[in-house]
Amino acid sequence: MEPIPLPSGFLQEHCSLPQQEKIKLAESLDKEYPIGIRKHPFKKLPFVHTTPIPWCAQGAYLLQKQNFALDPFWHAGHYYVQEPSSMVLEQVINQLSLNKNPIVALDACAAPGGKSTHLISLLHHESVLWCNEVSKSRSLILQENMVKWGFANQIITNNPVSRFKKLEQNFNLILVDAPCSGEGMFRKDRQSRLEWSGASVAHCSQRQQDILSDLMPALAPDGILIYSTCTFNEVENEGTVKWLLSNYNLGEVKINTQHLPGLEAGSYGYHCYPHKFAGEGFYFAVLQNQGGVPRTKRKEKPQSSMASHVREYVKSHFNDVTGVMSHFENFNLVNEAVLQQLRLFKDQFYFINAGIAIASQKGNRIVPHPHAAFSHQLKGDVFDCIFLDHLQALAFLRKQPIGSVESENGYKLVLHEQAHLGFINVIGTRYNNYFPDEWRLRLQ
Repeated sequence: MEPIPLPSGFLQEHCSLPQQEKIKLAESLDKEYPIGIRKHPFKKLPFVHTTPIPWCAQGAYLLQKQNFALDPFWHAGHYYVQEPSSMVLEQVINQLSLNKNPIVALDACAAPGGKSTHLISLLHHESVLWCNEVSKSRSLILQENMVKWGFANQIITNNPVSRFKKLEQNFNLILVDAPCSGEGMFRKDRQSRLEWSGASVAHCSQRQQDILSDLMPALAPDGILIYSTCTFNEVENEGTVKWLLSNYNLGEVKINTQHLPGLEAGSYGYHCYPHKFAGEGFYFAVLQNQGGVPRTKRKEKPQSSMASHVREYVKSHFNDVTGVMSHFENFNLVNEAVLQQLRLFKDQFYFINAGIAIASQKGNRIVPHPHAAFSHQLKGDVFDCIFLDHLQALAFLRKQPIGSVESENGYKLVLHEQAHLGFINVIGTRYNNYFPDEWRLRLQ
């Protein structure tokens, strides 16, 4: 196959690096790219062929490639495959102490979920993270990844960004990983080189400004806006930040880069260039809202009408429970911040998920929901367990026969080593597989 050259005009017209740096950047884009994973903070992972990513406590480079779709631990949410450069946002959260106290946060362009799963792992457990995706199909991928990550303080929405204008001063933190021309993916996805043009840069720049305009009313006074792209050019990066500073009462927040060798400061924000930083192309800037007076927020005490037997089930099956809510026909594990947000805004948004669905009621019985298996709050010793080897685990994920199951009737938690994969219901000599159909592994 003929190599795909870098698009003409990219380095010459849309890269502000000095000429020698342009040459090094171009050379780096034709080399192998590093593969990064981010481990779940509460789930064990048996990987040994890794080396740490310095700027992310749970981040690691893989020393050899693998087929993640054939790894039960990946399906069980024990790790997320994420581009290493984008994990540098952990440094922003830590340095600004955004993880010390409960906050309301928004990942506005959240699919497929890399930054959302990372962010929710870092935030205070009494915080709430909204994860929004405008595309319906991508929002379902986002939901799968967030559910498998297993945190109860999440809200997932599928709404146009313009809807967030209604949430005046609601968010202490807004992350906008904006749709962009994707120059930072030229190494990882060679095909993206064919889709790039100067016109796409201009189009993306305007789209980024539209998204940010819609979100600014929702940023609380003193709130933090993190703007990021996976592109190199000044138009979509420094140019967009300069536009923000010119049109809104924002101030730039500087980040200490002492322990981030290779991170390069631009006129605004910071660049991860692959010839200097061990990852793909990435840009981010941190801004703080300096205007406005905090509005008086409505204080509505979250209420729940859970029956006593439901509460007892939840208490006996899950750790550190702070809230439960009815959601369609299910009971969902949430925290009080999620309940508060839903009570305030439930009529204004299309919510596709809140917290983690843990059970439903069938007549007089309470039965586990398939999503409950992925909650890191699930007590591991409350269910009878069925342990599967690797091939059986893949068969379970494909919803194919796993062989005979010698067990008493009832719901059983299915495991591969430490990985919770889901539930089966044993009925006599047969069983029902409750792994969600839409998540079924189709790779043979």
